[in-house]
Amino acid sequence: MLVASIAMVTVVAVTARNTVAPESAVFSNVATPWMPAVPLPGGLTSTWFCPGVPAAGAEGTGGSVRVFNTGEATMGGRITVLAAAGEPVIQALSVPAFAMSEFDLDALVDSPYAAAFVEIDGGGGIVEQLAIDPAGHSVTACANTPSDEWYFATGDTVGDSVGFLVLSNPNDDAAIVDITLSTSAGIRTPQSLQNYPVPARSVRVVDVNNAGRDEETDIGVSVVASRGNVVVGRAQTYASEARRGYVMSLAAPTLRDQWFFAYGRKGEGADTTYSVYNPNDTDVDVIPVPLGFSPGDDYLIPETFEVPAGEVRVFSLGDIAGIPDGLVSFVLSTTDAELRVVVERVITQTIENRPTTSVEFGATYRPVDNYMANTWYVGAGVDVAAPGSLRLFNMDAAAAVVTVQAVTPTGVVNVESLAAVDLPENGALTIDLTDDLTLQGYPLIIRSTSRFLVERVMPREPGAQGQVSVWAFPANA
Repeated sequence: MLVASIAMVTVVAVTARNTVAPESAVFSNVATPWMPAVPLPGGLTSTWFCPGVPAAGAEGTGGSVRVFNTGEATMGGRITVLAAAGEPVIQALSVPAFAMSEFDLDALVDSPYAAAFVEIDGGGGIVEQLAIDPAGHSVTACANTPSDEWYFATGDTVGDSVGFLVLSNPNDDAAIVDITLSTSAGIRTPQSLQNYPVPARSVRVVDVNNAGRDEETDIGVSVVASRGNVVVGRAQTYASEARRGYVMSLAAPTLRDQWFFAYGRKGEGADTTYSVYNPNDTDVDVIPVPLGFSPGDDYLIPETFEVPAGEVRVFSLGDIAGIPDGLVSFVLSTTDAELRVVVERVITQTIENRPTTSVEFGATYRPVDNYMANTWYVGAGVDVAAPGSLRLFNMDAAAAVVTVQAVTPTGVVNVESLAAVDLPENGALTIDLTDDLTLQGYPLIIRSTSRFLVERVMPREPGAQGQVSVWAFPANA
């Protein structure tokens, strides 16, 4: 028995020694990628991946990452800043209850673009980034996970317009990607962008103008990793007669059969188009449908249009006869749910003879379970009266009630004038943020008794003409 006991202890000791060898941490896709969403608190860690901001120190450029705590306990964790060269910069973070902390990335590293990922102990939180360029400011959500595929449906090289892909790798191992461009001259796979390495914990910037063609208005992009996974953003400066502005946005990590837009504008001084990119080997038919209109409304139903394999097709909201000028919600769907595409909306609004361009992907149901949220979060609120700041669309065929709450330093409170707002069935609603409580820059929580969509309509930048639109954060149930 003594010999058997010694032998058993020896086996256990050897087995334990062989199974607890430390390994480098590597981020993985723990779930099918979706649009950036607020994770539930109470997990071990939630991680947010920000696509990148200018960080070379040029005049009028810069950027930061904002971490919001909407909970009643202090939130701890760390932010890791990645650059084109050098070691990552890691800083601890501690965000008090109902507060925000901001990290100036261009003050921490010197890089054409700097990316970051934020780890929050205990889960929860909201993370977004602000990119600053002489052509404008751009706010975008940070991703919940890296991915092995990313897509853009539009990119512009007309006139002095320039576009850059910003690829960051938060992992401890190098990633290898293939980049494909869809242009008016066909599919391009530049040799220099095949088997393209993105070293561990680094950032790489790809000039789309040099890789593609000049005078393109809608360049589709696929970034597919053959090894590892990455985070992909696009820095687009519009500088042509038709489009002006700067957009730094996160790519879409998935293809879907339906893309919804709560916000769109039709009429004089507004040009709204939807770029549909089909990276598949099969042609896809797409149905464009304006939302919130009754069958008796006097407008012509748009015809289904084909998007050939590997190409981009553009649908203009202005081409729909009979729809009155004003705000329009929209959905584009493929006729075959198994054939999926990616859709971006481009809105250029001309105010005082100055065009301002905004670009955003559509919202999608969460893959696998087709979940859509009934609670949405806004990170940085407004500090001046902002009519039309929130655009909502009810996804359900039942009237709903919407409540807007502010995350104040003392807790979450209802905005009295917006505590019970009616949202029509399958209908849209615009909410003005003019109440004193909504003008303190506080984060907001928008709740509904139905499933719905929320887009933020923001000033282009402080003191400037024009508007840009970005999605709020859906709650990830």
